[in-house]
Amino acid sequence: MLPPLPSPFVGRAAEREALLGLLQPGAQVALVAQDGVGKNALARALVPALAERFPDGVAWVDAGRFAGLEGRRADATLTACVAALSPEMPMGSDLQQRTAQLRVALSRGRALLVLAHPDPETLAAVKLRGEGALLVLARPGEVPEGERLPLRPLPAAEGAALLSALAPDLPPERVVGLARALGGRTLALRALGVAVARGFSPPEGLERLDPLSGAVGRVVEALVPWMPEPIWAAWRAAALVVGDADAATLARVAGVDASACDLLVDMGLMSALGERLALHPAARPLAEAALAVSEDAPSLRLRHAQAALVDGALGPADRLAAQRFALEGGSPGVLGPLVRGSWQAVARDLDALPDPTLQARWLDLAAKVLDEDAPRALEAAAVAWRHAGDARRGAARLRMATDRALRQALEDDQPSTISSSSDR
Repeated sequence: MLPPLPSPFVGRAAEREALLGLLQPGAQVALVAQDGVGKNALARALVPALAERFPDGVAWVDAGRFAGLEGRRADATLTACVAALSPEMPMGSDLQQRTAQLRVALSRGRALLVLAHPDPETLAAVKLRGEGALLVLARPGEVPEGERLPLRPLPAAEGAALLSALAPDLPPERVVGLARALGGRTLALRALGVAVARGFSPPEGLERLDPLSGAVGRVVEALVPWMPEPIWAAWRAAALVVGDADAATLARVAGVDASACDLLVDMGLMSALGERLALHPAARPLAEAALAVSEDAPSLRLRHAQAALVDGALGPADRLAAQRFALEGGSPGVLGPLVRGSWQAVARDLDALPDPTLQARWLDLAAKVLDEDAPRALEAAAVAWRHAGDARRGAARLRMATDRALRQALEDDQPSTISSSSDR
């Protein structure tokens, strides 16, 4: 009797084609992988495509269920194989007769026998003749004869899709185990998110979720010991799934390029951008939990400031707050997502800073990340520093602007166009 079709069946396009190519009449093939990776699902998903190739049917025997029959495992497995392939055949009285019967059953037509986790004695008894075929589902170390096709864990994107589909019917501990089987840390983080999103939470629901307790907390505790990522990464992943958000969606809504996507993820979870996306109300507590338990909270805040500066992502009040954070940190990297090579963006945000000292520092930062417009930023900074009462810095910025413009002119083999009126 065949197991039920896997629902859903995700990915495995290359492995499907490879296995279909190997499973020809007369072939003996082994699909090799650790338990839980998907050997049974892949083999079962292929059965409909093999109907014409093996018109006498597909027999499926799980020899693993006989593992506890010490001394009689091979006998029980061979009996099950003969019964599955030729139910009308009278059963032999001993192991030798049943071995012969199995070889006859495999040789007298075009049938495929799928044998999951057989013992070595059974494998030795199966000798193919004719146009029958054998597919063995084996663990590493179980070395059957014939072609072998290793099956590796699903890639992260496919594994996450599979987890998202399966998680509603699984307890948190099973989700964690499935994440491990499907491919490791990235999937484990997605598993946590799926567990939260699909209701592994206190009875009052996600709207009142305490993200640091209950079933979600147990999942985190189960995941963290074998992940090198800090625990805040798990909460961040959970918040993304609960909020039904991803970097690409956030970037599209904000109208920015892909380079800002990762920054926008944080901004979408912890800022006004998340409200624009109508994220689930439980996403914010989870994201805040990530920040609360972060081992590198200043770095996270820096990332949020970067995200806030992405052109068009936030309103004026949020942008001004992010500007001030950037100026306090003094990092040109914070300004990068805002500037994106645009002098107009710098000038617009300059108007939000009424203090000449802040304006001067803002222009200093802009000059570090702008390319062709750097001389203009430095010249404007010179004016701002003089208005702020610092003539020495003003003169220094003007010299820097002149030097930069001259270098650019030499590189372009064109005369400099920078004015020097601001030095007077």
